[in-house]
Amino acid sequence: WDKSRVEQWQTQIGVPVAALVATDVSEVASGIEKIGKWLGVSQKSRALASQLRAPGAKLSGRRVSAFIEIGRSPLYTAGRKTLVGDVLQQSGFSNVADVSGYQPYGLESLLAAQPDVYIAPVKSTRAAVLAQLRENSALSKLNCVREGHVVVIDPDLVLRPGPRLKLGIAQLREAASRLSSPKGF
Repeated sequence: WDKSRVEQWQTQIGVPVAALVATDVSEVASGIEKIGKWLGVSQKSRALASQLRAPGAKLSGRRVSAFIEIGRSPLYTAGRKTLVGDVLQQSGFSNVADVSGYQPYGLESLLAAQPDVYIAPVKSTRAAVLAQLRENSALSKLNCVREGHVVVIDPDLVLRPGPRLKLGIAQLREAASRLSSPKGF
């Protein structure tokens, strides 16, 4: 985040401006509590934050390897020290992208990693995304794409730092559970 931009906004609009930058779910919960305190609704914000902090069911079995697409052309992903990376971790996935922050990711690296699942946080249907991935000459070489192991999730549930992260984590946990079960995806 850019401190000078925040100061500029504050000067332009004449009211206090705060920039909260969360790199994990617990920081989102803390941010919700801060905002609630500033707005005089501490009790409500604490309740929302506690829902985010509440541990989900204990994860059992192996972690499913995943690649999460932040952008396709060029290919971008999220790694360590990102909110999205933490959401993946809490959902039962291991991130194949060994990067820090939001980074471009080489197709060669992705093809070498061969994740169990390809996750696309987009406003689209699974069928449409799967068709697009299969039409891409490089991405169609991924086993997970050939086998249809593609998860499409509403980006608002995994990319936005707010209370709905809990829904995104639950949906991704369900997908990880299906992939790690003997029945499969």
